[in-house]
Amino acid sequence: MMRSGIYFFFCLSLSSALVVHKRRIVETISVENGKLVRNVIDDGHFGSGDDWTDWTDWTDAEVFLENGWPTAINLSGLDLVEGLRVKYGDTWGEYHGKYNHGGNYSWNKSCDWGSDDDVIVVQGQIGIIGYITELELITANGHVCGPYGAGGYGESWISVHPGCNLEYLSGVNDFAWGDIIDGLSMHWVC
Repeated sequence: MMRSGIYFFFCLSLSSALVVHKRRIVETISVENGKLVRNVIDDGHFGSGDDWTDWTDWTDAEVFLENGWPTAINLSGLDLVEGLRVKYGDTWGEYHGKYNHGGNYSWNKSCDWGSDDDVIVVQGQIGIIGYITELELITANGHVCGPYGAGGYGESWISVHPGCNLEYLSGVNDFAWGDIIDGLSMHWVC
């Protein structure tokens, strides 16, 4: 005997934006089968970003979707975080910043936390003119990457959302100052 029936699926998707200390937090919320589900949080950007006219934005969304969760990071610079790239799964993403244009660095640092761990905190400092001067990542297993950069001055910032893991980074490069990282955003899944 076959049973027939009508199955109802209810899904309502909402997006809300909150501006806190000049940073925009966008959270996607959905209701599935009567339950509230938090999906994605876009947090940022940190830095001066689009305050300048000669900037370009970038995102690692595609490399994340194709290769999986972040597993390592490589950063370089002088006093600032001038270039960075993130490894997603076993594949390095594009290098963002001055590295592609022949930067001369006083430091180049890499940190690998592997595929069995998730980034749960990203924090750093923004210098006087809005560039990223320090960056640090902390994983769920307590692995600390950094802080990398000169730091010690400017405004401190933190991106952490309990119950969420870092998916990927996006940002802005400022060509007027030599293509360095000018703003950074974190994209979390909850």
